[in-house]
Amino acid sequence: MTELLITALIILGVYLFVVDSWFSYIAVMRLRDLKSQLGPAAKVFAYTGLGLAYIKDAGLVVIFSVLFLTLPREFTLTAMLKRLQLTDEGRWRGTAAQWVCAKLLNQFSGTPHC
Repeated sequence: MTELLITALIILGVYLFVVDSWFSYIAVMRLRDLKSQLGPAAKVFAYTGLGLAYIKDAGLVVIFSVLFLTLPREFTLTAMLKRLQLTDEGRWRGTAAQWVCAKLLNQFSGTPHC
């Protein structure tokens, strides 16, 4: 029973990390669109948030490497998804990477992100 609870808490923690990272991505994309309108203090906060988002992105690469059964070669999830779409096109990894880009990332970037 204890092992089941620990496993459930780990899965919940990973899920919450992915959701938090996704919200950070949406915020970074919005800040990118507004960067010319930001004042000095807002820019300091924005760039600090961008640095934190990059750290989260590296964690996402590890998580998605496990999910995609591949070795992490990139620092950002976007770069990993782009690689998988090219190298595994038509296979399950390429199809899954394309889905993540289309359904979770591209619609918030204004232009195709990956």
